[in-house]
Amino acid sequence: NAKISIAQYIDRQYRNKRVNLLYREGLNPYSNWPVPINTFYRNNNVDLTEIVTIWESDLTKKKKKGYTNLVTISNNDITGPKTIALIKQLNLVEVHQSIPWIDQKILALYNRSFNDDNQILYEFRE
Repeated sequence: NAKISIAQYIDRQYRNKRVNLLYREGLNPYSNWPVPINTFYRNNNVDLTEIVTIWESDLTKKKKKGYTNLVTISNNDITGPKTIALIKQLNLVEVHQSIPWIDQKILALYNRSFNDDNQILYEFRE
Protein backbone atom coordinates (compact mmCIF):
# COMPACT_ATOMS: atom_id res chain seq x y z
CA ASN A 1 0.00 0.00 0.00
CA ALA A 2 1.40 3.38 -1.05
CA LYS A 3 0.29 5.24 2.07
CA ILE A 4 1.83 2.65 4.38
CA SER A 5 5.11 2.84 2.46
CA ILE A 6 5.22 6.64 2.91
CA ALA A 7 4.36 6.42 6.62
CA GLN A 8 7.02 3.73 7.16
CA TYR A 9 9.64 5.86 5.44
CA ILE A 10 8.78 8.96 7.47
CA ASP A 11 8.89 6.90 10.66
CA ARG A 12 12.31 5.45 9.81
CA GLN A 13 14.00 8.56 8.40
CA TYR A 14 12.48 11.35 10.49
CA ARG A 15 11.71 9.55 13.75
CA ASN A 16 13.22 12.18 16.05
CA LYS A 17 12.45 15.24 13.93
CA ARG A 18 9.44 17.51 13.80
CA VAL A 19 7.82 17.03 10.41
CA ASN A 20 5.24 19.09 8.55
CA LEU A 21 3.70 16.87 5.86
CA LEU A 22 1.81 18.57 3.04
CA TYR A 23 -0.45 16.10 1.28
CA ARG A 24 -3.09 16.19 -1.41
CA GLU A 25 -6.59 15.00 -0.58
CA GLY A 26 -6.70 11.23 -0.47
CA LEU A 27 -2.94 10.85 0.00
CA ASN A 28 -2.64 11.31 3.76
CA PRO A 29 -0.54 8.35 4.92
CA TYR A 30 -1.86 8.81 8.44
CA SER A 31 -5.54 8.82 7.53
CA ASN A 32 -7.58 6.62 9.73
CA TRP A 33 -10.78 4.69 9.74
CA PRO A 34 -13.14 5.06 12.71
CA VAL A 35 -13.13 1.51 14.11
CA PRO A 36 -10.81 -0.14 14.93
CA ILE A 37 -8.43 2.79 15.27
CA ASN A 38 -5.14 2.10 13.53
CA THR A 39 -2.34 3.57 15.63
CA PHE A 40 0.57 1.61 14.18
CA TYR A 41 2.00 4.54 12.23
CA ARG A 42 0.73 7.35 14.42
CA ASN A 43 3.53 9.82 14.94
CA ASN A 44 3.12 12.76 17.31
CA ASN A 45 6.05 14.56 15.63
CA VAL A 46 4.17 14.82 12.32
CA ASP A 47 1.89 17.78 11.61
CA LEU A 48 -0.46 17.28 8.67
CA THR A 49 -1.37 20.03 6.20
CA GLU A 50 -3.81 19.28 3.37
CA ILE A 51 -3.23 20.99 0.03
CA VAL A 52 -5.30 21.01 -3.15
CA THR A 53 -2.34 20.86 -5.53
CA ILE A 54 1.37 21.63 -5.62
CA TRP A 55 0.41 24.47 -7.98
CA GLU A 56 -1.04 26.50 -5.08
CA SER A 57 0.45 29.99 -5.20
CA ASP A 58 0.95 30.03 -1.41
CA LEU A 59 2.40 26.51 -1.10
CA THR A 60 5.71 27.68 0.36
CA LYS A 61 3.83 29.68 3.00
CA LYS A 62 2.55 26.37 4.37
CA LYS A 63 6.09 25.36 5.34
CA LYS A 64 6.81 25.55 9.08
CA LYS A 65 10.01 26.95 10.54
CA GLY A 66 11.91 24.46 12.68
CA TYR A 67 10.28 21.52 10.91
CA THR A 68 11.37 19.19 8.15
CA ASN A 69 8.81 20.08 5.48
CA LEU A 70 7.69 17.24 3.24
CA VAL A 71 5.22 17.00 0.34
CA THR A 72 3.58 13.82 -0.95
CA ILE A 73 1.95 13.60 -4.36
CA SER A 74 1.00 10.80 -6.74
CA ASN A 75 2.34 9.92 -10.18
CA ASN A 76 -0.85 11.41 -11.62
CA ASP A 77 0.03 14.83 -10.15
CA ILE A 78 3.09 15.02 -12.40
CA THR A 79 1.44 15.93 -15.66
CA GLY A 80 4.47 16.97 -17.69
CA PRO A 81 7.61 19.09 -17.93
CA LYS A 82 6.00 22.15 -16.33
CA THR A 83 5.23 20.16 -13.18
CA ILE A 84 8.79 18.85 -13.07
CA ALA A 85 10.09 22.42 -13.49
CA LEU A 86 7.81 23.58 -10.64
CA ILE A 87 9.13 20.83 -8.36
CA LYS A 88 12.70 22.02 -9.07
CA GLN A 89 11.72 25.68 -8.62
CA LEU A 90 10.21 24.87 -5.19
CA ASN A 91 13.48 23.16 -4.20
CA LEU A 92 11.69 19.86 -3.67
CA VAL A 93 13.98 16.85 -3.62
CA GLU A 94 12.56 13.36 -4.04
CA VAL A 95 13.38 11.23 -1.01
CA HIS A 96 11.10 8.20 -1.45
CA GLN A 97 8.65 6.48 -3.80
CA SER A 98 6.15 3.87 -2.68
CA ILE A 99 6.91 1.84 -5.82
CA PRO A 100 10.65 1.64 -6.50
CA TRP A 101 11.82 2.94 -9.88
CA ILE A 102 12.85 -0.47 -11.24
CA ASP A 103 9.49 -1.98 -10.23
CA GLN A 104 7.71 0.83 -12.08
CA LYS A 105 9.65 0.01 -15.24
CA ILE A 106 8.69 -3.67 -14.97
CA LEU A 107 5.03 -2.87 -14.24
CA ALA A 108 4.93 -0.52 -17.23
CA LEU A 109 5.80 -3.43 -19.52
CA TYR A 110 2.50 -5.06 -18.55
CA ASN A 111 0.18 -2.15 -17.86
CA ARG A 112 1.19 1.49 -17.17
CA SER A 113 -1.86 2.02 -14.94
CA PHE A 114 -0.31 -0.29 -12.32
CA ASN A 115 1.99 2.63 -11.46
CA ASP A 116 -0.92 5.01 -10.79
CA ASP A 117 -0.83 4.09 -7.10
CA ASN A 118 2.76 5.29 -6.74
CA GLN A 119 3.13 8.01 -4.14
CA ILE A 120 6.22 10.24 -4.16
CA LEU A 121 7.64 11.96 -1.09
CA TYR A 122 9.63 15.18 -1.49
CA GLU A 123 11.56 17.25 1.02
CA PHE A 124 11.85 21.01 0.78
CA ARG A 125 15.52 21.93 0.67
CA GLU A 126 16.86 25.45 1.09
